[in-house]
Amino acid sequence: MIELKGQTGVYTFDPYQDSNRIGSGGMSTVFKGIRKNDNIPIAIKVLHRNMAQNQLIQFLTFINSTIQISHPNIMKMYELIQLNGIYHVICKYYDGKLLSTLIKEGVSVISRKDKWAIMRGILNGLTALHTNYPSIIHRDIKPSNIIIKSDMTPVILDFGIAKINVQHTNSAIHLNKNTPMGTFGFASPEQLTGKEVDHTADIYAAAVTFYSLLANKSQDDISKLIDSNKRILLKENNYINTSTLNVFQKSVAYDKADRYQSAQQLLAALKQSYYSNWIQRLFVN
Repeated sequence: MIELKGQTGVYTFDPYQDSNRIGSGGMSTVFKGIRKNDNIPIAIKVLHRNMAQNQLIQFLTFINSTIQISHPNIMKMYELIQLNGIYHVICKYYDGKLLSTLIKEGVSVISRKDKWAIMRGILNGLTALHTNYPSIIHRDIKPSNIIIKSDMTPVILDFGIAKINVQHTNSAIHLNKNTPMGTFGFASPEQLTGKEVDHTADIYAAAVTFYSLLANKSQDDISKLIDSNKRILLKENNYINTSTLNVFQKSVAYDKADRYQSAQQLLAALKQSYYSNWIQRLFVN
């Protein structure tokens, strides 16, 4: 059992108990633990020792900026604790299912109203990140990075490759612009080609995530929609009408200047699409 003493609490977890292991990625392994102050479950992200120095600096800068954010659609981070040279990020524990798991199980069991509520929550979370000071670009929005709570509230997880707008900080972080970032199928063309990204990359990924939710498409299905020029070809189907497809297609425009320029713009367009479709249905038959 490992005990971590922070500024706001004392936390314990057992990394050798398989049942406590929540997941693992390129930058960290996540364990379930307990906050001893009140015995509530928490998630502890243990950063890998072999992280590159520039990655570590970027991530620690991000953590310090994000700890102050409190939003229902963003994973809450409580504090950062270093023990024996290893960094531990203490986060809120969320009980629910990943959106990717729900899609695999068949999201037809989720009502259309709940699907739209999920999309609204994700876009509200992105708005909080993009309008934060400093602003934050997630850069890896996808179904497997979003957990859906029992009340259908979505929470954005995993900020492993998030980028802070360095114009808002005194940091001298310089990332390699030629390194592709993100997940194939959900990453924007500029991410896949190693070009500079802005917040419209998150809007692009959110739209693809919503498409996969409404159309019940897995990550493998989405990957097959990318052509040789890194363009994604979204198609109308029984679950997505023309007006909604048009919103998605604008969101994934190859040129980022042609996309919606904020998450709230995309949300407004989706609302208009949703209600126009609902009104049309009132007059069917």
